[in-house]
Amino acid sequence: YIQELLGHADLETTEIYTHVTIDKLRAVHRLTHPGANLKRRDRDAVASVDELLMEELYRSFAGEVAEEDGTG
Repeated sequence: YIQELLGHADLETTEIYTHVTIDKLRAVHRLTHPGANLKRRDRDAVASVDELLMEELYRSFAGEVAEEDGTG
């Protein structure tokens, strides 16, 4: 398919373009992809932050409900 797409008469010509190593792919990714240098977040730390944000959100909702009810 690729041979036909590139218009090569000989498969050996196409093979020149298909020999890419994983190391080369990683290097190109590291050099060109916008997110390649982002550090992965620690899942436990993210979970802790998410829990704190949810608690804050619940408190905020509880405060709004109390204001609407006139109890807060």
